[in-house]
Amino acid sequence: MLTRMRRGNRTVGVAFCGIVTALGVLCLAGAGLLPIFYYILPAVAGLLLIPIVIELGHRFAWSTYAAVSLLGLLLAPNREIVLLYVLFFGHYMIVKALIEGHVRRRIWQAILKLLVFTASMALDFFVCVFVLGVPASSFSLFGVFVPGVLLVLGNVVLFLYDYACTGVVALYMQRLHPVLQRLLSRGR
Repeated sequence: MLTRMRRGNRTVGVAFCGIVTALGVLCLAGAGLLPIFYYILPAVAGLLLIPIVIELGHRFAWSTYAAVSLLGLLLAPNREIVLLYVLFFGHYMIVKALIEGHVRRRIWQAILKLLVFTASMALDFFVCVFVLGVPASSFSLFGVFVPGVLLVLGNVVLFLYDYACTGVVALYMQRLHPVLQRLLSRGR
């Protein structure tokens, strides 16, 4: 963690956060190129925060999340993609680390993650309707309120995404953590 690092390492940490910010904004800007990238690249932009959470801590991760969010709103052509990042994918890795670090029982971890996801998706819906001006009637198909169905399905997908994120963190710890730890501790 950064609290154990010297002051010179903070500069290296800030530079590393800048690189991750640039990559995150690039993901958000490129997400509109193909329809399949609509969900993949905001998720990848969120996964880019893993090294920052692990190596530098939550403060740097929140700052990087805010920078990617603001720059994404300014530079990315599709606001809905940025909204997905801002309201869920961007902060999920930080929130996941906080939940798993402070809550020991897995059932409570799962409940908290579901609450975060549900609140994020509900907020996403309301921002789309009341801020972006998407008509609420466009969310119904044959009399079925589609966001409600998608929210239930999304809760199932959340567990798959969370499991995949845990695997990415484990892979990061095995392969990249020793390398980045050495690189980030050199700036003395």
